[in-house]
Amino acid sequence: MKASRSNRLGGIGGHLWHAAIAATILGVLPLIAPSASAQTGPYPSRPITLIVPYGPGSANDLLARMLAPDLSANLGQNVVVDNKPGAGGSIGTAAIARARNDGYTIGISGSATFGVNPNLYTNLPYDARKDFTPLVKLASTPNVLVVPGQSDIKSVPELLARMKKQQLRYNSLGNGTTQHLAGALLASQAGAVADHLPYRSTGDALTALLSAQVDFAFYALPAVVNHIKDGRLRALGVTTPTPSAALPDVPSLSTTGLKDFDKTSVWFGMAAPAGLPDAVTVALHGALEKTLANPAMQARLLSSGYVLAPAASQAEFSSFIADQLSFWGQLIKVSGTKVE
Repeated sequence: MKASRSNRLGGIGGHLWHAAIAATILGVLPLIAPSASAQTGPYPSRPITLIVPYGPGSANDLLARMLAPDLSANLGQNVVVDNKPGAGGSIGTAAIARARNDGYTIGISGSATFGVNPNLYTNLPYDARKDFTPLVKLASTPNVLVVPGQSDIKSVPELLARMKKQQLRYNSLGNGTTQHLAGALLASQAGAVADHLPYRSTGDALTALLSAQVDFAFYALPAVVNHIKDGRLRALGVTTPTPSAALPDVPSLSTTGLKDFDKTSVWFGMAAPAGLPDAVTVALHGALEKTLANPAMQARLLSSGYVLAPAASQAEFSSFIADQLSFWGQLIKVSGTKVE
């Protein structure tokens, strides 16, 4: 089987990624401060920053902005969303790791930043196993395989047949994202070569897809569900074993003969810097669980294409992250994706 030509990420792209990380480290170093274990007074006593390591309009961003108002109410302080995109989510995640561990900076974790990137990059500016306090798994969502609405490709078999005849292009929100790897896995199973075009922002990536500058893509469902419903994109399949409640007529990719795509669905969690004081950890975990248990919030998440995560302890979330690190490491080997 052939791997996507773009799976080897080196040269200028690799240097730019390293430069972006270096700039980020310099930018967040002033945030590094002594441990907050000696913190006094009630928590929280001022606004909390919620870092999203992707740009506006991404599934991570949409989820954070849905949760922020209820989380603010449950904590008694404003929760302010701060987008820090770039380098497949690694820039924002590094900012979470290097923030002061006093509970006033938390952030979205997920499949790419806590599963893919630690297996793909050898010099990440954070350690997913050691630099964070995992708080709670928030939700998950399918990746959905889409083509532009004006495309003449109507089904997965038609797409696979086209991929074997001509070299198609797909995009994602960056090298090493789950959408990038899902595209590489599709090309591998099709026995074809596909060109991967990474984008920094969701807006730019979607514009390219909507205008048919690329032929297909995988996206987290909440980021594209409205474009699918209005006909600007055509959904060919979802990565979950069964159809999504938000798109009940779109089949699972497993019914088309494709394998292992059920494991590439996207998950989202909340994390804080390592060494968070126990009292702060308990307060944040409790406020997050209360937010997620709100029936109105659950209905909104489901209608937007998210799948609710069962209530779980911090230990269970930590164990889940360990399992994800193992899975994505294996998938990266299968896909042939490398960084030089």
